[in-house]
Amino acid sequence: MTCSDIDYGKDYQVNSSENYLLQYSGGSDKFDKIKINGLKNNECAGGLFADDGNSLHMLTYIQDYNRKTGKRKIQYYIMEVDGTGNASGRVKIQLDKKDSEDFYLGDNVIFLDGKLIVYFDKKVYIFNKDGSASKTFEFDNYIDSLFTANNGKTYILSDMENTGRPGISELDLDTGKTGKPSSLGDNNIYNINNVKEAVNGNVYLNNGDCLYEFDFKKGQAELVFNWVNVNIDGDSISGFTQLEDGSFFVLNTVAGYSGAEADGVSADIEIATISKKKYSDIKQKKIFTLATNYIDMDVKKEILEFNKTDNDYHIEVKDYSTYEDPAGQMSLDIAAGKIPDIIDIGYMPKELYIKKGFLADLYPIIEKDDMIKKEDFIDTVLATLDHNGKLYYLPVSFRIDAFAGPKKIFGDMEGWSYEDMERIYNDMPEGSSFMYNMTSEWFVDNMLSTQMKDFINYDTGEVNLDSEEFINMIEFSKNFKDNEFDESSDDSYIMSSGGSDGVTVSSNDESYGLIKKGRLLLKSMEMYDFSDIQINEKLFKSQGGYNILSYPSSDKDNKLAILPSGMCFAISEKCSDKEGAWKFLRRLYTYKFQKSEFMSSGFPVRQDAMDKKIEYAMATKEYTDDDGTKVVPLTNYSYNYGDFKITLKPYTKEQMDIFRGMLGRIGKEVDFGQSGDEISEIIKEEIKPVYSGDKTAKEAAGIIQSRVSVYVSENS
Repeated sequence: MTCSDIDYGKDYQVNSSENYLLQYSGGSDKFDKIKINGLKNNECAGGLFADDGNSLHMLTYIQDYNRKTGKRKIQYYIMEVDGTGNASGRVKIQLDKKDSEDFYLGDNVIFLDGKLIVYFDKKVYIFNKDGSASKTFEFDNYIDSLFTANNGKTYILSDMENTGRPGISELDLDTGKTGKPSSLGDNNIYNINNVKEAVNGNVYLNNGDCLYEFDFKKGQAELVFNWVNVNIDGDSISGFTQLEDGSFFVLNTVAGYSGAEADGVSADIEIATISKKKYSDIKQKKIFTLATNYIDMDVKKEILEFNKTDNDYHIEVKDYSTYEDPAGQMSLDIAAGKIPDIIDIGYMPKELYIKKGFLADLYPIIEKDDMIKKEDFIDTVLATLDHNGKLYYLPVSFRIDAFAGPKKIFGDMEGWSYEDMERIYNDMPEGSSFMYNMTSEWFVDNMLSTQMKDFINYDTGEVNLDSEEFINMIEFSKNFKDNEFDESSDDSYIMSSGGSDGVTVSSNDESYGLIKKGRLLLKSMEMYDFSDIQINEKLFKSQGGYNILSYPSSDKDNKLAILPSGMCFAISEKCSDKEGAWKFLRRLYTYKFQKSEFMSSGFPVRQDAMDKKIEYAMATKEYTDDDGTKVVPLTNYSYNYGDFKITLKPYTKEQMDIFRGMLGRIGKEVDFGQSGDEISEIIKEEIKPVYSGDKTAKEAAGIIQSRVSVYVSENS
């Protein structure tokens, strides 16, 4: 490998650099570090390539920054380098002027027959031995990788036309023509970032989660292993190769962070050799299978740390994300008796699993824990997740789902019924909107997401979707049948630099104008941080402020709904060592993990960690906490909603009292699990004729009642 010790000046201009060859042999505990001679003072070493005779060639670059124009120019070279570090035979890579500004050479190159072949965006460039440009080929899709395999042939990895899925095509370097692409088979493999030839001529594909082998004869990719199961973070891999004996040699960069703002960054280089061993040759650990549809980065780090340090247990991840229907496939496996020890259950049919007795009660397991107690968790969250005195699952973090509405309309109302909703909406001025981009289907689907338990009882199998309340809900949704979602409006958030380490979040959401005119009844709130409190305070200022409203219900309950923000875990009743499985899971519910900077996409489920998040959000001066956490006041986060702009400030006690009030109102759970999805599809299908005038709401509700009753009966 090569490495550079670089002395940077202003504008990251390279003043000088020392460059080295690093040589490592498997089984050793050190590198041989050899200084490279023959480079210019401000020249840096890049990648290494071997020719057919195993002579080493090195990519180098010199960076030049023009302060007047603000433009940066990089000139690349190819040089030979021997084992003593002597570089010679400098060849200048002669780029076309129109390509020179944005052109980048790094791991996007291969060295073949003395020629440098580069892929960049949608093009492949070929440079001769003297550095002159030979050929350029342009393709319709972006190129993910260019590589040699299968007895010296050259291939391109890119998305296939009309599928959105990656495929492998042979590339003719003389004509630039590609052969018919081969799909990767039944697996949904995306974000492939490393491609290496196998010793048998096939090719290995790394997407950060798993390693796959693409077999050219079979025309499909098969899973080799999940990186986390061999104690490696696949997202941190710098490179890997397969050795002649079939083992893998992996170079991994392990980054470490310190402080709440991650201002202290360190990195270790980790070398790993992965090889097959006889079962009897390794220390035996009890293996727990963890099934998930997606593994969160921070949970992955905890699994890696646990597997490396625990002497008795090992977590093995079963990742379903490559299946066409991940949740569906996991459910099929569980129904077939392939029940994992630990289940990421957030988007699975939780109620059905509880009914079938698949899930263990976590309360008795927590009671045996010396450090983590039931009382450590936010009481309203735990009460919401409680099922008849038992706790079957626990999210790592959560979001709060509610509505914001103007005080001019709602007064002090917090809970309301569907009758209240219809009356208030009908009393609004002409040209008003219920919610921004509201649709009929969205209304029914989302209103049911927190009320499903009111209409379906999985314990008894009773279904009440032909009730007057549900019929009225369908009738009311007809108000929005012509208000189809406009994708061109793109009300998604866009994050960009906000200066001085700040962030600006922009949206094309036009709701601000409607709110200002008093013509928007509700604004959706899916809170994963505190920002909605300050945003709504300013948004609704002209309307006398805002109320935080629950989902409507027949009893006008003001309880707010929560949903998992990320992973949500259960231990299966089948698990033979539940305390052992909890030994890993408990890491995710410690005070240290729950208050960490990684918990930025949701609220912690621990009360003490939540108290700390509130304390940090209210900080007006920089300080270091008792545990060494560096706390920096909130100043550089901005939000734009069309013409509306706000820069967040440290939160006041009054603002945090509002949030504490929301915590106290938690009492419902949003059901986005698989069973909810299937019932939702039945409802969507049957209410469409209502909007076209072919059925009445009562007729549709009758059919929905019958179909959902059959579904619940068959799955209970």
